[in-house]
Amino acid sequence: MTSSTRGCVPGSTVAAGRLRGDGGFGMSLKEPDPRHPELDIANAYSGTSACGTPTSSPPASRSASTARLRERYTEGGLVMARLGRRFAAGHMVDLSYGHSVYR
Repeated sequence: MTSSTRGCVPGSTVAAGRLRGDGGFGMSLKEPDPRHPELDIANAYSGTSACGTPTSSPPASRSASTARLRERYTEGGLVMARLGRRFAAGHMVDLSYGHSVYR
């Protein structure tokens, strides 16, 4: 089985003041494998979005992001949140949380 990725939009960034947003879309189109004609081929689609402050904005930064995946056998998503603080000498501490759901 081979796959090709089409329609990928990585990191389309929109910035407004001190807020930053990213979004993307991906599609994996499967092609039948002549060596395994019994396999049932399924295309996969994904989308992502994120919003937050730039990590270079002192002293604190925060962000939230989501991702969604859908194909014939699986559907799911991921949500993440992050808080960060920049200290002197370039040190940074981050606290992040993520939750995923699939069915």
